[in-house]
Amino acid sequence: MQAPIRRYCSCELMWGVMEFITRRYQATVHGSATANDTWLEVLMFVSLIAITQPIALLGSNALCNWLMPAQHNAWANLPWWAMAGLLLIGDDLTQYLWHRASHTPLLWPLHRAHHSAAYMSVRITYRNNFFYYLMMPGLWIGGVAVYLVSARSTRRTW
Repeated sequence: MQAPIRRYCSCELMWGVMEFITRRYQATVHGSATANDTWLEVLMFVSLIAITQPIALLGSNALCNWLMPAQHNAWANLPWWAMAGLLLIGDDLTQYLWHRASHTPLLWPLHRAHHSAAYMSVRITYRNNFFYYLMMPGLWIGGVAVYLVSARSTRRTW
């Protein structure tokens, strides 16, 4: 397994273990969550990881190859602090703004499930409509960022 994937999985596991050890999970979810809640959250998590994120990352890579091929690897030599700043703006700020926009009448139908649970848990993170995630700007911006800093071209030369 590659190092970034290992780190991501380790962080996810760490949060789950912390919630289990502190018994917050049992106190908030046990007795409040139904079997339908569990299935909804599992299915949305799997669809986010297996479908939505690959579509956004591969789609943004394809769009970058088409619209700005000369920019491939353009940011690879930036210092770490510049990349951290771009990450904060490109991902964190857009996630905040996207969540705020989700509370408007236009996007609320896609986001409503996130606020409909009778309990509060880390599982609520994944309780959103499939299209909510598909339109999430941070995923697409992340794909562009990978294109701008990746060292190897993913373009096909048929």
